[in-house]
Amino acid sequence: MTRNLMLLVIALTMCLGLPVAAHADLILPDTVTLVQSSQFFSAQNLNKTTNMGLGADGLTSDDIFTANSSASNCWVTNASGIDYFTGTVGPTPILTFTFDTAVDIDQLVIWNYNNAGGPGNGAKNGTVEFSINGGANWSTPDAFVLAVGYSGGAYQPGTVIDSFGTVTDVNAMRLTLTDNYANLAGGDRVGLGTVAVNEVPEPATMSLLVLGGVAMLKRRKR
Repeated sequence: MTRNLMLLVIALTMCLGLPVAAHADLILPDTVTLVQSSQFFSAQNLNKTTNMGLGADGLTSDDIFTANSSASNCWVTNASGIDYFTGTVGPTPILTFTFDTAVDIDQLVIWNYNNAGGPGNGAKNGTVEFSINGGANWSTPDAFVLAVGYSGGAYQPGTVIDSFGTVTDVNAMRLTLTDNYANLAGGDRVGLGTVAVNEVPEPATMSLLVLGGVAMLKRRKR
């Protein structure tokens, strides 16, 4: 790289302040469907941010709930035995989420069920799958472990899941929950708080300007 070209790239980067790998705000799915299991609190709460303390930068994984899980801000199943996943086993919870416009996703962020009196009802283990054709076909399930939603006397931030890398042109996503925190208080149900994803931003304008500058320098050399 010539000195002039190097200076051009540095100048454009500093002036625009647009890191190539910058993340946009998290986005919420447009629809939620409970495919299997039950809902003591509605699954329609999963793409809402009710009772969340959002900052000026929009929804981020560091945001936390400001109130206990309730009928207005979370989803949870009906009770099943002492431990939802042991003994009198309840139906395995399966939820699908759709996006009106296809998105490229590199992070899934899940806030857990966070009732102070029953943190054991929060989901612990599960898998996520993605679809580019509205759920006709699904990607290979990718396993995840969620953090407890309430611990140490405080509500906890969302769990960031990015082990799947980057998936493109996604218009549907499916979560299957396979265990909860029944070793803690509660455990006869399983639930979640809010579900969001990080949409990979479009290539920064900076990249186009750099390419234009390169072309100009090449023409000047001729």
